[in-house]
Amino acid sequence: MLIFFYDLFGEKVEVLKNKGNQFMKEEKYDEAVEMYTEAIEKDPQNHVLYSNRSAAYAKKEQFEDALKDAERTIEIKSDWAKVSYRLLVLQARPFT
Repeated sequence: MLIFFYDLFGEKVEVLKNKGNQFMKEEKYDEAVEMYTEAIEKDPQNHVLYSNRSAAYAKKEQFEDALKDAERTIEIKSDWAKVSYRLLVLQARPFT
């Protein structure tokens, strides 16, 4: 059974995540970050949202922000291989 979280206005976290995912497909990374950020505000323990926002930040070449979100993802769900790989890649990258 899927559980969806609602804010006071009834917008689902899942809807925000899906909008972010669509923006990622369209390479609209600023908009994707915005959607994932709104969703995180409503569900701050959702590891998928941090992982997705990390990917969006990486696409924008905001690697420090991407690294922070990857680290937060691992704090929430330490066994998630997808973000573990991204974390390793980001940690190996020199920041300018």
